Amino acid sequence: MSLDGARRGDRDQGLDRSQRLHRSGEFQRVYREGVSFPGRFQVLFVLRAPELPRQAGFVAGRRVGNAVRRARSKRLMREAYRRLKVELPETGLNLVLVARAGCAEAGGAAVAMDLSALLRRAGLSPPSSGSVEPGGR
Repeated sequence: MSLDGARRGDRDQGLDRSQRLHRSGEFQRVYREGVSFPGRFQVLFVLRAPELPRQAGFVAGRRVGNAVRRARSKRLMREAYRRLKVELPETGLNLVLVARAGCAEAGGAAVAMDLSALLRRAGLSPPSSGSVEPGGR
């Protein structure tokens, strides 16, 4: 999909700055007060609070690999989240996705299916919504 397609299409499908966590304190709060759900390619941390806007953060530490693998892992997680966020509530939710070893090599479809399963386990997605259209490489 080109950038023009993203601009012309559904605005809710994007992931702009206001929808992401940026500050270290925001991430630390989610780690400290939230609940974690480990998956095969990523770990999902969920913090629910009514005053929070729906925001997500993406992390890949050095255990994931070199800078190229870390960047690819974060891209794959962002894309999976971007496709699945329409199923999530608009407010009251902060998420952090932490890449695990093997995330960069997994491919987009596998990461998206892993995230979908984690969202169901966290009670954030309806049980019947297990299908994610494959769009990864």
